[in-house]
Amino acid sequence: WGEWDTVTPANCTIKGLEQRICMNDDKHVESRELPLLPHKEGAWEIVKQPDAKNKENGLKVLRCAVGGEILKEEVIPYVTTTWFYNNTASTQGLRFRDVNPELTGKWYMFTPVDLSVDGVQEIPIIASNMYYIGNLTLTVAEGNVTAEYKMARGVNVRSEFLSYFADLSLVEKVEPAQIAYEKLPFGEPVSIETELKGDTNVLLYTHFVVDYNDDLNIQRFFTSSKEYKALVSALKEMMD
Repeated sequence: WGEWDTVTPANCTIKGLEQRICMNDDKHVESRELPLLPHKEGAWEIVKQPDAKNKENGLKVLRCAVGGEILKEEVIPYVTTTWFYNNTASTQGLRFRDVNPELTGKWYMFTPVDLSVDGVQEIPIIASNMYYIGNLTLTVAEGNVTAEYKMARGVNVRSEFLSYFADLSLVEKVEPAQIAYEKLPFGEPVSIETELKGDTNVLLYTHFVVDYNDDLNIQRFFTSSKEYKALVSALKEMMD
């Protein structure tokens, strides 16, 4: 037999063929298949662009350069164009500047709460006066109140502050750095009798500094909404 010669080269989609011929009689021919070759990777191709407006991810694929088969897929995450860094957040309530403009020109909120009955209260957390980004849970039990919060996925909390004021007239400053001595712990019971001096109608003041963006499926907040105006009216009655 002579050497094997390629008749049809193989690739990743078609098997090849090779044959050899008898050196004494060229009518005697042997043939055999050549196995498929590995796919040859081509360039990545974007088949769907990410859509930040509709919050839809994109998709890119890696095809074989020979047969076009899809070898790999990768999701292209959509990216929001609006990021908020070092923004402030507070529990939903009354804005200090609306009830006492001399305290601050900023939008910071406080929430009147009733701690006289054991139970759980859920209070939304608002950032930048624009977005609901989480919830604060107040649990009253056995003479203590415990405040815990849970932010939406992806919200980064840089700093946190919690305090209770007996009356708005006692609030002289609202920047946490200036009233650090009033700071109380999140997640730990606070004695109503000892630390709040038995007062069960207090003003809850939380202050967070957060990073977040608007691709978190978070809801917009509007001070002009009927729901917020009704809440403000009810909270003012609690203060009265």
